[in-house]
Amino acid sequence: MTDYTKVQKGDRRAFGGYFLFEKRAIWYYSYGLKEGELRGKKITVFLDERLKVEEGYLSRTERDDAGTLETFFEVQHWRSTISVITDLDESGERIYNLLKSRAEIETMSDAF
Repeated sequence: MTDYTKVQKGDRRAFGGYFLFEKRAIWYYSYGLKEGELRGKKITVFLDERLKVEEGYLSRTERDDAGTLETFFEVQHWRSTISVITDLDESGERIYNLLKSRAEIETMSDAF
């Protein structure tokens, strides 16, 4: 459902902008959904380059024989992205902060 065309092209000028989160740049773009049951909602795609390092797909492939280099090439454009479907009329930064705060709340709940 997510359109990764802008990520694939690699030209950040096509994105809606960026903001800083924990001292790193998070690039984002949004687009509206016009069909189906999600009509009227929007998808915001966030690109966090640090996730490429943290996800470590290639190192896991080498270590665990968990995949192939060809599989990496097939998914490389969406690695390090997070997509959110929402009906909020908020900035990309606000949506991202809401998403991250929810993850923190879930982590705290798990600890209890």
